[in-house]
Amino acid sequence: AIKAFNKLIARNKAIKTELYRIKRQLRLMKLSPIERVKAIHDYICENVEYAYEDKARTTLFDAIFNQRVVCCGYSIFFKALCGISKIECECVVNENHEWNKVTIEGKTYFIDATWDDCLGNEKYYMLPTEKFYAIHPRHTGFDRNIWVK
Repeated sequence: AIKAFNKLIARNKAIKTELYRIKRQLRLMKLSPIERVKAIHDYICENVEYAYEDKARTTLFDAIFNQRVVCCGYSIFFKALCGISKIECECVVNENHEWNKVTIEGKTYFIDATWDDCLGNEKYYMLPTEKFYAIHPRHTGFDRNIWVK
C-alpha cells in the first residue's frame, strides 16, 4: 500500500510540475483572461488526441503525458490549466459527455474542446448558454440544470 501511495504522490507532483511548465510556456499570466482561455483551448486541441480505441483514458495524467483521452480528460485538463491561470472554470457533465463552462468578467461561456478538436474547428468555443445548447444537439434533450463537478 505504501508503494502505491508513493507512486500516486510522485504522479501528482509530475502533473503539477507539467501544468506549471505549460502555463509558463504559453505565458498565460501575460495574457488577458479571454486570451488565456483561447491559448488553453488551442494548446489542448493541438496537443491532445481523442482516444477512440481506449475509452478508459480519462485522467489528467493521460491528457498530459499520454496525450490521448476521451472527453472527460479534455475537460479536466482544460479546468486544471484554467485553475492555475486564475480563470473560473467548471467541468459540465451529463450521462455521456463532458465539456467546460468558464466565467469571465461575470459572463458565462461554454467550451467543448473535445468536439472542437475532433471536428477541427471552433464551433463549440466561448458560446453563451443558449447559443451553445442550440448547436450542441446531442445534449439538448437533457435537463438544462446540469450539474457540475
